[in-house]
Amino acid sequence: MQPSIQPSEPSMMIKGSYNVIEEVWSDLHYGWNPKPTTDILSDGCGSNDYLFTIHIRQGPRDKLCDTMVTFYSIYLIEPLQTFLSDCPEVFQRHPQLVANQVFFIIESMRELYQNFNSQDYKTEDDLKQLLAFETLLGWFDETYFDIKQEFGRLVEKNQISFKLLWLLFRVGDKVATIHPSSDQPLGALIESVEYTFDNGKMNFYLRTKYFIYDGLNWQLKDLNRMIPTFSGVRNIKSLQIFPLSADLEDILIQRGSLALEYSGIRYLNYGGPLVITLGGGCNLRIVKERAEGRCMIDVQNFRRMVPYNNEFGFSLCDPDEGKVNDSTEIQPEDIWRLSPTLHGFSFVTKRWGELLVERLSSIDFDHHAFDHLILPSRKKELIRGLVESSQGQASYVKDVISQKGGGLVFCLYGAAGCGKTLTAEAVAEVLKRPLYNIGSGELGTNAALVETNLRDALDIAAVWNAVVLIDEADVYMQERGLHDLERNALVSVFLKLLDYHKGILFLTTNRLETVDPAFASRFSIALKFPPMDIATREEIWSNFFRRSGIMMVSSYDVKQVKEKDAASGIITLPELEYLSKIPFNGRMIRNLVRTAQGLAWSRQERLAFKHFEEVIDVSTMFITEFKLASTDTISS
Repeated sequence: MQPSIQPSEPSMMIKGSYNVIEEVWSDLHYGWNPKPTTDILSDGCGSNDYLFTIHIRQGPRDKLCDTMVTFYSIYLIEPLQTFLSDCPEVFQRHPQLVANQVFFIIESMRELYQNFNSQDYKTEDDLKQLLAFETLLGWFDETYFDIKQEFGRLVEKNQISFKLLWLLFRVGDKVATIHPSSDQPLGALIESVEYTFDNGKMNFYLRTKYFIYDGLNWQLKDLNRMIPTFSGVRNIKSLQIFPLSADLEDILIQRGSLALEYSGIRYLNYGGPLVITLGGGCNLRIVKERAEGRCMIDVQNFRRMVPYNNEFGFSLCDPDEGKVNDSTEIQPEDIWRLSPTLHGFSFVTKRWGELLVERLSSIDFDHHAFDHLILPSRKKELIRGLVESSQGQASYVKDVISQKGGGLVFCLYGAAGCGKTLTAEAVAEVLKRPLYNIGSGELGTNAALVETNLRDALDIAAVWNAVVLIDEADVYMQERGLHDLERNALVSVFLKLLDYHKGILFLTTNRLETVDPAFASRFSIALKFPPMDIATREEIWSNFFRRSGIMMVSSYDVKQVKEKDAASGIITLPELEYLSKIPFNGRMIRNLVRTAQGLAWSRQERLAFKHFEEVIDVSTMFITEFKLASTDTISS
């Protein structure tokens, strides 16, 4: 439905050319009826005696609606069928089309008219064809002259009026809008436009399409936009959808190329928020969480783990035939309208959601991650050797132990903060694989729930080829008894799933003495992490200082300090020795360094020993008051 175009006065109608009928909407008949006051020509000419009829339609509250044109002459219908071949209405006996729709192909009709007119010899049919063209072109030229002039003036100022939106947005045009969930610019192609009445108000409705990745293919997805009626003129860029500029298209092409590159199952670095869609309909909520770190692009498992998300609007397989849905191969000319997000998993938030394509990048792996481990060299060599050999001997293990996973299961036990988690992280980094850290809260404590959740997690880890870490796994490995049937079931489920896991799995515990004996045969190797001594703590402090840009000097010699002005902080070797004597574990040391850095930054000072003194005093008081200190940790 589009604002009406005022035609010539009915008194100017010529018999055998065209006529004009004013129509009003009838709720009783649910259709358009001639306006009672309309002076319809009654000179004996039936509808078929005219080349075409113009229908001026008036909606509720005297709102002008679509101006329609009904065609009767074969000399006009046949060319229309050529130029509007995608329009099914044009193949009816007497096609009725929106006048504005015909306006868009009127120049093609004019070229055809000029070709006929340039012929030296003209048959009687040619003359009839020319007359039909002249009549149609004359009406459109007269009716649309002022409209084209006004449109040109407004667009030159980057403005538009509501009644001329149909000229700004044409079917097949490239447009830009905002992606519904990510608020990123999105390119789309117009499929249809229409003026509509909603609750007595006129709106301009656009139906567009863009591409979304469903885990297997890029599929076309509908995106509808509605511009409410407005008075006067508005800046085109202020609309929620506007014509796509060349500069923005170049940006979208670059982003689309990245989307193509990163589609599939990809382990990547991410520097943006995780976009999570919750609920639906009136209860739809978009939540954004900080998620800077590692992520996995995996749309298929997203759809499996978040089944309530209906963003895709189609399933991977037809439930009746079990066949994959038809896909649309991305052509180079379509890259600009790919979705700005890909669905996946954030290893930072441990949640599924949408990830911004432009914030994705390849991972720069730390090839020296193993060197950062403060472990005896024999343990390092043993861990590295087992991991590397498991990669090469996987097929051999499967042959020997049929129907079993053949995976590599590490049990890391010892005091908290002694490097157990860091060891798993280092192994994943050296292998250039994701570390899938599964917490006990994610698995639950009910045997059936644990089996479902852990099986899902291990299945996904197998798809990702991830190293799995189950931290603080004590609750699932606790020794079984005669009376606690629920716990016995929980441990049995855990044992069974360990048997069939095919990858690398790390289990950490602080209470080895409570572990069920049956687990001993499931562990490929168990490694003890004893409490840290002074030398170990000194090495950890030194590592954190070096990685934080904190310089270690022998003393506060004036000349030496000036040479180190570029450093973010200075610590003397005696101060390092003092810090190393305080029995903090590795995790505590990391937190102390971060907190001291924050304190120095807030005061706009260079980091120094005094900042550590303040932080240590507060931390010691906290640990003492909450009785978190043990005999081998901080004393008052």
